[in-house]
Amino acid sequence: MEISDPETYYWASVEYYNLWFPLIDASAGDTGTVLDVGCGTGRLLELLSLKLAGVGIEPNPARAAKARQVSGAAIIESTFEAATELEPGSFDRIMFINVVSHIPISSFPWLFGRLQDLLKPGGAVILKTGESSPTVGRWDIFDWEIPDHVHFFGLNTMTYLADKYGFDIVRHHRRAHAEDMFSKELWKASGRSRLRNLFKKMLVQVPFALQALRYCSIGSAASVFIPA
Repeated sequence: MEISDPETYYWASVEYYNLWFPLIDASAGDTGTVLDVGCGTGRLLELLSLKLAGVGIEPNPARAAKARQVSGAAIIESTFEAATELEPGSFDRIMFINVVSHIPISSFPWLFGRLQDLLKPGGAVILKTGESSPTVGRWDIFDWEIPDHVHFFGLNTMTYLADKYGFDIVRHHRRAHAEDMFSKELWKASGRSRLRNLFKKMLVQVPFALQALRYCSIGSAASVFIPA
């Protein structure tokens, strides 16, 4: 629960959503209600607040307080399972950004049933998670974050889950892992190490440095990845 202080996490989220928000926003709709499960310090709700009425779920008290401050949204300070006050048919959009890989597969029947229950007719879940091809190797990812991540999706997992639990996939966007790993947004985001933060800030200023690292990462990502 004490991964990093809320202020550091918030500014890292700012950089993260500089990279990902345009894609999320394209599917978020122009009006209605949104639930952000695992909202962290509230950056996504803050960005969506100009057009959507937001509710967030965040079990960490310090992060939940920061989320309330920046987004003005109602933040439920609990896990998704414990948030029993959420009414069925309440939300046009449910955000599930980098959350599903932390939920045991044994909970999927309840999870996807609950998502269906909370959506309004015609509503949608916007879900982001990692996907791996059958040829992925141990060293293709710098840090698998085990046991924080309890499972990993394959390239066809989302299609399987949608069919199994009664969802239709409207859009499936796939982005190469190296594009994230060596994006300027990730390298500008502060982590826990001051020395690494200084190194990252310096490297971002070097022309073509990240492009070169991205090129070198093909087949050997672990040897060149720095952020943490």
